[in-house]
Amino acid sequence: ACSKQEIAAAVWPEYQAEVYDYQIESLVKRLREKLEPDPRHPALIITARGWGYKLVRGAAHF
Repeated sequence: ACSKQEIAAAVWPEYQAEVYDYQIESLVKRLREKLEPDPRHPALIITARGWGYKLVRGAAHF
């Protein structure tokens, strides 16, 4: 699992102190829309409540 802070540091290293949760949530939503067969019921990018997100290995469609 990756925390929202880890994702922010990897995606926007120059803006790390200024990245807000909604920006990470929006990014993950767009990724799900592109990668998931049904983004409303994600199977690849799972929310780790209170932490961040988890990428599931071995998803059937990959």
